[in-house]
Amino acid sequence: MTDDLRREALALCEAVAEYLRLCDPDGEQESKGFAAWCSLRRAALALRARLTEPSAPERVDQRGPDDCWTACLASLSGIPLEQFPASSRTDDAAWCEHHNAVLAFLREHGWLLAGLGNRVPAGYAVATGVSPRGLHHAVVIRDGRLWHDPHPSRAGIESVHDC
Repeated sequence: MTDDLRREALALCEAVAEYLRLCDPDGEQESKGFAAWCSLRRAALALRARLTEPSAPERVDQRGPDDCWTACLASLSGIPLEQFPASSRTDDAAWCEHHNAVLAFLREHGWLLAGLGNRVPAGYAVATGVSPRGLHHAVVIRDGRLWHDPHPSRAGIESVHDC
């Protein structure tokens, strides 16, 4: 738990204690109790927002010329790139074999890869397309915009062909 989160949790606890101290069954402290309730509500909502906000994925760079796709998957899944099946793009058959091995690997780790065609989803996704270098390439997008290109050039893709 971070220090900021600890401070927010402590503020929430203090607000609850103050609210309970001021509230009484006869309603004699109603105005003070309402102010404490508002403070409690603000603190609770702020803490809930902090606890439920999704953390940003870690940007993972590709190791070699053929693992941009697995680097993107490592970025989004949090699974270390070194654990993914190694790529060997010698021909289309080898690429299909690699693709199936990665899908099986992701399933073993509780992930399911869903293809969306060229529909760009909200949030994070792996997008493929042609890079400015003229090669088929994979990048991570967020809300339809480039978030991370695992290639050292960081040039992205010209347009999304598939997500």
